[in-house]
Amino acid sequence: LGNIYPIDRISIWEHGFNHSFLDCTHRWCKDKEEHAMPRSEHFPAELFRNIDAISQNGITYIANTESSNIPGSTDKLLQLGITSLLQSRIVMNGTVIGYIGFYNCTTDIVWDAQMIELFQIFFKAIAEAVCSKHRQQNLSLLRDDVVNAFNLVQTPMLVISNDTYDILYYNDATQDFFPHIGLNCKCYSTLYDEAST
Repeated sequence: LGNIYPIDRISIWEHGFNHSFLDCTHRWCKDKEEHAMPRSEHFPAELFRNIDAISQNGITYIANTESSNIPGSTDKLLQLGITSLLQSRIVMNGTVIGYIGFYNCTTDIVWDAQMIELFQIFFKAIAEAVCSKHRQQNLSLLRDDVVNAFNLVQTPMLVISNDTYDILYYNDATQDFFPHIGLNCKCYSTLYDEAST
C-alpha cells in the first residue's frame, strides 16, 4: 500500500493484557532506515483514545497535526514527525482491540476524499485480518486450557478420529496404562498390542 499510495508509515497497534498501553505489532515505513528501527512497545493508549475521541464512525482524519488541537496528543504526534494521519479503530465483539494508522511525515502530501474512502476499505480488510488472528489466539488458549484440564483427570482419555481411527490426543493417565501409545497411530492396533502383552 505504501509503495502504491502516498503513505509514509503504516502501523498496526494492538492492546496486550494491559489496556493502558498498545504495542506496534506491524509497521511499514517508506524510509528504509526508519523501517529497520525497533517497533514501539507499550505506547500510551491515551494518545490513541484522544485521537479516536474526534473520530467519525471509528475513523479519524487529521489533515494537519500542527493546526489540530487534540489534548495530550498533538505534541506527541509532532515529536514523532507526523504531519497528517488517518486512524481506524479495530473492534472485535464490541471491544476496541487496537488501531490501524496511516501516517504522513511530509507536508506536500494531501489525501483527498476519494483516497480516504479507498483507505477505509483497506482498513476493513486489515482489521478483519487482525481480528482473525485474535480469534485464532483465543482458540489456542482455550485448547490449552482444555488439555490442561484433561491432564488432571486420573482416568485414561483418548480422542480418536472418526474417519481414520488415528489417535489425536491422549491425557497423561493414558500413558501410564498404555506406555507405547503415540499420536497419529491407529487406535485399534495400539490398544490391541497393549492388550495382547
